[in-house]
Amino acid sequence: MKKYWPLIFGTGLIAVSVSIYFIHYLLFGDLHHILLYLVGDIAFVPIEVLLVTLIIHKLLEVREKKAQMEKLRMLIGVFFSEAGNTLINYLAGFDRESENLQQKLKANRDWREKDFQDAIKWVKKYKCNMEIDKMDLEYLAKILKAKRGFLVTLLQNPVLLEHEIFTGLVRNLFHLEEEFSTRLDVSRLSEKDRIHIKSDMEIVYNALIIEWIGYLRYLNMNFPNLFMFMTATNPFTKKNSINVLAQS
Repeated sequence: MKKYWPLIFGTGLIAVSVSIYFIHYLLFGDLHHILLYLVGDIAFVPIEVLLVTLIIHKLLEVREKKAQMEKLRMLIGVFFSEAGNTLINYLAGFDRESENLQQKLKANRDWREKDFQDAIKWVKKYKCNMEIDKMDLEYLAKILKAKRGFLVTLLQNPVLLEHEIFTGLVRNLFHLEEEFSTRLDVSRLSEKDRIHIKSDMEIVYNALIIEWIGYLRYLNMNFPNLFMFMTATNPFTKKNSINVLAQS
């Protein structure tokens, strides 16, 4: 019955309309008047559909989309405050190719949309090279484990469905955390495990950089003071990222 309720409901409405028109005819006997307004009403239906479904609906959809993106950017900002900045600062300190990033990612207030787009395109092709032998993997595993609850909360937010790249980053972080948690002693990894974790780490690192640039672009357009703070703490400068962590 539930399957056919729209058809039944629609048929009922048409029956009510026909009944009212019939009563009108019985009372006034003016078929010309009925047909005149009936045809006029039917003629306006396509215009009404155009106004409601195409124009008004589209405007509401654009407004809702803008609101969703604003919420998403706020979530990404929280992510960098809670976990992203710590991770990207730490990993940047062990990238053998970081000098290339230093030259490409010196963002400032003069950057325009094209500069950010060019930076993202460049990073997508960038091949980092992590010095995993020099890293404190136990420290990194501890960071990821501590942030696991926060990342779970992020994934539960439906707003993230609007941003597949960021969702992919969070999932890769989960995967890296699981790689660490399944090993009893991350300081004594086999060569095979080190190669595998190094690959996972580099995937996370590249994704972090791309999101970092995208977040910088958003701040540059909307919150210049926060943008200046982010550029002042740019992890891709010659300062020692480990010292930055120690001070934070």
